[in-house]
Amino acid sequence: MRVSVVIVTYRSKGDIAECIASVRRSLGNVSHEIIAVDNGSDDDTAAALCDRVDHLVRNPTNFGFARAANQGVT
Repeated sequence: MRVSVVIVTYRSKGDIAECIASVRRSLGNVSHEIIAVDNGSDDDTAAALCDRVDHLVRNPTNFGFARAANQGVT
């Protein structure tokens, strides 16, 4: 089994590293991928995500949580 985790971010630079670390700890040895969708953050959140996630979607503006979550799933 492989688990895909979608994280939607917006101005989360200060918290995103711990969020991702917590997800990885929680999953333990379960095969997984982390997909992040940044909603146009202006605080370098996307840069903080680059090396921490398997796939990053960068939106030019904040499209809202639901649309961003759907982007991560597709």
